[in-house]
Amino acid sequence: ITMLVPAYRMIEQTARACGFDPDRPPRLSKITETF
Repeated sequence: ITMLVPAYRMIEQTARACGFDPDRPPRLSKITETF
């Protein structure tokens, strides 16, 4: 469990270095409906 945080940081850094934005992935949209 203690390795999860460093692993996620590394994944985020790698994604950003490759030109991806992990906060706004392509082909993914969130639809929120309020009733």
